[in-house]
Amino acid sequence: MSEFDDCNYSNHDTKSTADGLSFRIPRADRQDQAHTNRIYTLCISLNFLVTGSYDRTVRVWSKSNRALALPPLTNHQSSVLAVEVSEELDLICSGDGNGKILLWSLSRGNMLDTVDAHDASIFGFSLEARNLVSVSRDRTAKLWRILGDLPEPRRLKHRCTLTGHEWPILAVKFHESRVITTSKDCLRIWSVEDGSCLEKMSNFASIWEFDIIPKSERLQIVCACTNSRLRIYDLTGKKETACLMGHEGVARIVKVLASPSVPGHKIISAGYDGTVRIWVLDAVKEAWQNVQVLSFSDTILTPFGDEVETVEVEEEEFLGVRRRAKRIFDMKIDGNVAYVVGEGAEVLAFDLDDEKTKHTGQEDQ
Repeated sequence: MSEFDDCNYSNHDTKSTADGLSFRIPRADRQDQAHTNRIYTLCISLNFLVTGSYDRTVRVWSKSNRALALPPLTNHQSSVLAVEVSEELDLICSGDGNGKILLWSLSRGNMLDTVDAHDASIFGFSLEARNLVSVSRDRTAKLWRILGDLPEPRRLKHRCTLTGHEWPILAVKFHESRVITTSKDCLRIWSVEDGSCLEKMSNFASIWEFDIIPKSERLQIVCACTNSRLRIYDLTGKKETACLMGHEGVARIVKVLASPSVPGHKIISAGYDGTVRIWVLDAVKEAWQNVQVLSFSDTILTPFGDEVETVEVEEEEFLGVRRRAKRIFDMKIDGNVAYVVGEGAEVLAFDLDDEKTKHTGQEDQ
């Protein structure tokens, strides 16, 4: 039996904790470099981390010193909702609430190109070599080719528009010679070559974000859904194989992480409840277990956003009040670190150490 096949539905409650925080970006002595409002999106490369914010800026951070590598990139006229980065192409792609895509030089920070790409907010990108796909609230996905060889500036050439979704497209990924998009109405698989729709799956809906399970004989994805569930779908067999329950509200982000010490894969998820959850498969029970919960809400220092709440906290001699962030908007995994952003001005980096996860899982079982 495959680890992703015929799993029982599971709901394993685990206490939320702020433990596991490794560091923040920017670091303590560079707080003046932080975004001035909530962060919607991030992307990572070998040496850099790129973030986009409600403050209309793109910021490029050095992973080694946890400080800005460039001055803030400031040409957007609305919130930056999507970013992609390629060190090989010396390129940053950013998309905003007005439907514009801007291209930037990663090394110099100068703007290379600007395109009126969509009629509404851009929700996401996927980048593969010189092929870029963007998805939008306007219910379309668009395939682009990145042109220009250094020292010539990079620029975007529109290849084709993918139409058919009846609701805003929330997520997109390249997979081999195909593009997968998700929306409230369905999941669609498209040809990269000509933009034709190869398959429509209406029973796989309300997927906000997904990740493709690596090294699987079948095309399988793990999905973060708007109804708080994580669902594992076998797209080859057109069936659901597992449902993971634990988040409250929208499950916003999900990633699949290969684990050297915990058998098989781990699933890392994050949601509007302000938690990052780690899941492993119990081979005996054939069910996914939520073995650790990390709290974004209790760890963020500078909360921003419409959903920020005021909570009472116990001080040494009195009852204090502080603002508490709730929603997580994006998460990327780099090795054993989860970089997380949301209703706060900084990036939180959580440790996903296998030994800690393994130990926690044994205690919970």
